[in-house]
Amino acid sequence: MSCRAVLLFLVVISTARLLSQTEGDADCVVLGPIITMDSARPTASGLVIRRGLIAEVTDLATAQSRIGPNTRIVHVPANGAAMPGIIDSHAHLLGVGQARRTLDLRTAASVADVQALVAAAAQVAPAGTWIFGRGFNQERWPEATWPSRTDLDQVCSSHPVCLVRVDGHALWANSQALSLAGITSNSPTPPGGAILRDTAGSPSGILLDAAMAMVTRLLPKDEDPSLREQDYLAAQEEALSFGITTFVDAGTSAADLRILNELYAKGHMKLRVYSMLSVQNDRDLSLLKASAPIKSFHNGRVAVRAWKLYQDGALGSRGAWLLAPYADRPGESGFPVLEPAFIQRAASQALAQGYQIAVHAIGDRGTREALSAIEKALEGATPAQRADHRFRIEHAQIVHPEDVRRFRKLGVIPSMQGCHCTSDGPWVPARLGAARAKERAYVWRSFLDEGLIIPNGTDAPVESLSPWWNFYSSITRFMDTEAGPVAFGPEQRMNRQEALLSMTSWGAHGIFAESERGLLRPGMKADFIVINRNPMTASAWHVGRTSVLHTFIEGEPVWSKSP
Repeated sequence: MSCRAVLLFLVVISTARLLSQTEGDADCVVLGPIITMDSARPTASGLVIRRGLIAEVTDLATAQSRIGPNTRIVHVPANGAAMPGIIDSHAHLLGVGQARRTLDLRTAASVADVQALVAAAAQVAPAGTWIFGRGFNQERWPEATWPSRTDLDQVCSSHPVCLVRVDGHALWANSQALSLAGITSNSPTPPGGAILRDTAGSPSGILLDAAMAMVTRLLPKDEDPSLREQDYLAAQEEALSFGITTFVDAGTSAADLRILNELYAKGHMKLRVYSMLSVQNDRDLSLLKASAPIKSFHNGRVAVRAWKLYQDGALGSRGAWLLAPYADRPGESGFPVLEPAFIQRAASQALAQGYQIAVHAIGDRGTREALSAIEKALEGATPAQRADHRFRIEHAQIVHPEDVRRFRKLGVIPSMQGCHCTSDGPWVPARLGAARAKERAYVWRSFLDEGLIIPNGTDAPVESLSPWWNFYSSITRFMDTEAGPVAFGPEQRMNRQEALLSMTSWGAHGIFAESERGLLRPGMKADFIVINRNPMTASAWHVGRTSVLHTFIEGEPVWSKSP
């Protein structure tokens, strides 16, 4: 058969498929206000779905004419909206599920609050077992300083205690936990981490980044796979309840990926998951050398085509790598968790194998070094490897103005989290100084003005998994203070359209899925949600409390709010 005949055959087949999608009764119709995120038709009042795809984006009367005896009818409230399913571009799926069985410290407003929670947990825990918690944030406490091991010793000396900071980059341990880990005054500081010490040189109980493993390696392992299955299913339920249809899992281990695969094989998972494999050392790179990206698995519900790496730590723990010292700790500038040379090797290998890399970088030096490592890797790659690589910097919280332009030049995507700005804002000026904070912190508008897109995520369980709080943070940048809501860098706000794009279409582009997800257009997957407020018109004060009424993936209901 000639090339021309083959092309004609393909055209005929494509036309037949298109006609089959637009004739006859619909599998599902959606009636009411619709936000499409498609610039060609931003709004509509009718949506027609066949075989899991959007067949028509139309008016109310046309959609009603497609209703047959077996058509599912979805009514959208007059003050609400149907819109594309949310793509959370950076969160931690297993962590969201595990949070339900972990001592939750996020509401603790002081050392005393944490002490009370730990003491209560110790009363019911078997003797000698570990007390584990997560979520403390010393910057929100009246004292705004690091706690110590003796604070925990006062209420719990019969159990080893391990409490992880809200950002996951610092650990607070009591004396028994430090003793079991063999951490003493003579313990050397591990590369990529820090052991904080008191004035006498003894370990204070706070470990940063790589040093955390000295304690966490001693924690009991979840040997029962069914427990992790429960965690994944709990996380899925929470995600779907917030209208999240695609979850970008920012750091998945090979073992957890196997469990996730089994859940999909059993039909228990419906959520779309884009997994970033965790890469922490040369051994990980060696193990991945023979692997190829999985672009679509389990009928398009799973993709494994990215590697997650860490360039530095977090701003709250002063592990973020800065170009100049911290304003509130002049002798410190943070540190690299992984050396830039390793990032470059990983990037080169990823380019050769067809993987995307996503580099955690929060400080301005961390971001600059990560960009330089990527630049060197791109210089050594073939044109085919460089084309459309979509490498990402995760967080990009503190960025020098010169490096904003480098993102565009290198084709690197800034993957950011609106909620981090409003959560961290009250103490960021103290870390950086007012001038540096204004120029470099959470510079969304600067990125957008350079023509870049910003996939938006929640980083849950570090923050709430709610995309609606994320949306509120992105459009207002309001921090809660004693004086009331105060905007952090209001000139860097997103507008509402941009904030919605960051949670839908831009998120899809960040994971190579823009041809099938992120907007409502004929031929796209019918991943959509129905919400009780229209985010384009609702009061900014109310939009953060938006409720999801229904969540659909490929036209099938996967979650509905109880009546």
